[in-house]
Amino acid sequence: KDPMAEYASKLDALERKIAGMIVRLETEIFRIESAIDDLPAREQRLIRLRYVDGLSWRKVGAAMNYDERHCKRVHRNALELLRG
Repeated sequence: KDPMAEYASKLDALERKIAGMIVRLETEIFRIESAIDDLPAREQRLIRLRYVDGLSWRKVGAAMNYDERHCKRVHRNALELLRG
């Protein structure tokens, strides 16, 4: 057996698997972005600050001029809207 041929075959299989995973992830990202786009502007901004930008609740509150508790209420409302 040719070890290089085996490695090349394994590499090809892994590349195909990764390509499939990328397509699935891109599809999921598109679905999530579409759902966020359907939210009211305030909820969109909060969700993007928290989950896309990765800000803490304190920083989200500062960016939106809300206290943390109000941010969490808006967040709860956004989640309810996303659940339908």
